[in-house]
Amino acid sequence: EMCIRDSDSEDTKYWTAPTIEEIRKGKAKEETLRKYIKGLTQESNKLYIKNIAKKVSESHLEEIVGVILSAHSVEEKVEVKVMRKGRMRGQGFVEMRKREVARMVKEELNGFVLFGKPLIVEYAKTKCCYLFLECSDNLYWQTIKF
Repeated sequence: EMCIRDSDSEDTKYWTAPTIEEIRKGKAKEETLRKYIKGLTQESNKLYIKNIAKKVSESHLEEIVGVILSAHSVEEKVEVKVMRKGRMRGQGFVEMRKREVARMVKEELNGFVLFGKPLIVEYAKTKCCYLFLECSDNLYWQTIKF
């Protein structure tokens, strides 16, 4: 496995984002990725990232996603959240406006080894509620995602 960023280096102050070529070449082997449980396959505009190294910050992920978007000539507002404490430690979320952009980022980023750990990228669960409608004496429900 190729590790783009040195996992032994404690200094992330001078860290530079990888190029798109480094992202594509710096992925964990398929057999390594198989040990991680597959998550949701239903597409969403929000990505769930797990197996995040302790050194990874929100700005690291923002920069990497920016490199991916730039390589695909996509301008997109992105929100990144990395959890540092509690049971969500080592996990994060990246949210975009469009599902097709999230799909492209997921394909490029999944398996990329960052600070010695492969990022596992899946679609995040979406919040939804059920709306019950009455139509000529019959009740039926419709799922509304938001």
